[in-house]
Amino acid sequence: MSFKTNLQSLRAQRNMTQEQLAMLLGVSRQAISKWESEKAYPEMDKLLVICDLFGCTLDDLVLGDVNRPGQSAADPRQSARSHHEESENEHGPGTGAGSVALSRADGPTLPADVTGYDLERRSFALKIASGVALILCGVAVCRLFDVEDGGWLIASPSFSEFLVVICVFMGVALGLAFLVPAGLAHGGFRRRHPYVEDFYSDADRSNAARRLGFAVAGGIALILLGVAVLVLEDNPFTQSFMLLCVAAAVFGFVYYGISYGLLDINEYNAKEDEDDLTAMSGHDAEALEERKRKRAMVNSICSIIMFTATVIALLALFGGRGELQIGSMTLPFWIPWVIGGVLCGLAEPIVTLLRRR
Repeated sequence: MSFKTNLQSLRAQRNMTQEQLAMLLGVSRQAISKWESEKAYPEMDKLLVICDLFGCTLDDLVLGDVNRPGQSAADPRQSARSHHEESENEHGPGTGAGSVALSRADGPTLPADVTGYDLERRSFALKIASGVALILCGVAVCRLFDVEDGGWLIASPSFSEFLVVICVFMGVALGLAFLVPAGLAHGGFRRRHPYVEDFYSDADRSNAARRLGFAVAGGIALILLGVAVLVLEDNPFTQSFMLLCVAAAVFGFVYYGISYGLLDINEYNAKEDEDDLTAMSGHDAEALEERKRKRAMVNSICSIIMFTATVIALLALFGGRGELQIGSMTLPFWIPWVIGGVLCGLAEPIVTLLRRR
């Protein structure tokens, strides 16, 4: 028997789908499909993992017949099979290496989150939201030390300017301390787990959409509160309060927006799926085309947002002497880029939500 036939037979014995095997091996579903269609061959480390997973020998998997395994006692893989059988005898059936797929296939329960994707999703959303909010908080605090606009009275005007710079710098530094590690950690997670089986229910997605809606409504209310206070009395304190309201609103927008967007496991797996369109069924190909259209729409919206933010920022830099005037409030010229980045972060979950309706 060939390797592809052996692999298909092993999956059939465990009632395991290509998706479930891909998740356990840390590869994409398309990689399993390529192996079973002999368009590609797994690396040695993956072959050894398959042997451990199914309790077979490397010789039987690659050259022999897994349905008629060799009986050589000197074969080191026999110990792996014996250990697997002992584990099932000790802990009960379904606790071995392939137990996650078995337990899901035998019942109607949802797949388990064996990769820790949900924890990574929440952690990534929290870090990104905190990073963006801290940058805005730095701008909010620096308004308190602006002597020209009647801020806190400091003995030396030069020291006040120094405090303004320090506040902005600290806000940016703290924000980057959250943003950069979050991006690196999420990228590392994607490399370790290029494919994740969808374990979220429709109720999970509905609850996340509802929370996003509440966050958007609450954030808009907070921003309106800050604007109302600023209209009643315009001074550095009310300006700082308004920006803090914006920071809190943005935190909610980004956190719940990213949390909702990352519930789309198909989108997460899309990058791997695009590697081999020939292995897809008609339904999968249509789903991929839909994801491509959504991604193109999001990219177009983000391009328009950032282009507009860049024009406003450059006009403020060269035409407003580095300041952006909004009514009686003066803000740094780079604020439009921050707002544009936040809006781009919200673009994908909002587009996803609208296209599902």
